[in-house]
Amino acid sequence: MKVLTFDLEVENHRLNKRLASPFDPRNYIVEAGWSWNGGKVGSERYEEWHRADVMKEQFDKLEAGDIINGFNTKFDALWVWHQPSFQAALARGATIYCG
Repeated sequence: MKVLTFDLEVENHRLNKRLASPFDPRNYIVEAGWSWNGGKVGSERYEEWHRADVMKEQFDKLEAGDIINGFNTKFDALWVWHQPSFQAALARGATIYCG
């Protein structure tokens, strides 16, 4: 079993009183950070509007029984929910844990 802990930093315009809404097209992912099993931290930073294929390589490594971990994970999951790599990880049996 592997644990992928991740966090996203995003642009934070308000839409319908919701700060940093993934449904507001003005917002985008500024930086993605992750760690496998509490080890070395990896990250990607984006200098301009970006939403596509964030952390694809990490999501592709997840298998049945692996855990996607984070704090307020529902917020971050909404940002990557549309990505085929994230959906495929869930379909393979990865589970989400919010600490």
